[in-house]
Amino acid sequence: KPIYMMPEQAGTRVVLDFAGTTGEGITLCGNYWYIQNIDVTNSANGKDGIHVAGSYNVLDSVNTYNNGNTGIQISRFSNVQAKSDWPAYNTIKNCTSHNNADDGWDLFAKVETGNIPSVVIMNCVAYANGYLEDGTDAGNGNGFKMGGSSLAGGHVLLNSVAFENKAKGIDSNSCPDNVVVSSTSYNNNNYNIALYTNDAKNTDYTAYGALSY
Repeated sequence: KPIYMMPEQAGTRVVLDFAGTTGEGITLCGNYWYIQNIDVTNSANGKDGIHVAGSYNVLDSVNTYNNGNTGIQISRFSNVQAKSDWPAYNTIKNCTSHNNADDGWDLFAKVETGNIPSVVIMNCVAYANGYLEDGTDAGNGNGFKMGGSSLAGGHVLLNSVAFENKAKGIDSNSCPDNVVVSSTSYNNNNYNIALYTNDAKNTDYTAYGALSY
């Protein structure tokens, strides 16, 4: 049964401001959580706004901004976490991640630890990552970073927008099998849409309805 974390009154938002703390904003290691209608901001330097390390979770209408690392990170929690407990089948929808010191979204996978099973990101916006709200130049600054180390993930980006990020708007980051559907990327400082891998024989991208300008 899903566990819900949301404001008690409809139409309100909770702002979780982590200024002055030393860790990540939210570290979600559990499964089947549904987190809705909150803002997460000002995590510590080098720390993510939200780190999803569990499975079958949903982030819905969540905003992350001005965090010390990535706005929303999906990866294992620690190197002692059993592979069966690594994050899988998480859904991020109706969320905005902007002005974070690294990326808007980061699904980075490492050879040493293996791939992260499919994440679905839909109806989301990533902008101005790599720049803090006060204009400070900080971090890598990709909008949607959708993999790493040429490991398969099957991550899906649907009906989403990336713009004015310091680096790439939509970045496979070498994941060979991303799906990009009905998404727009524009005015990013590097490529708007970059689908590439270090092992071309395993490339299996799907992209349609994508707009770059």
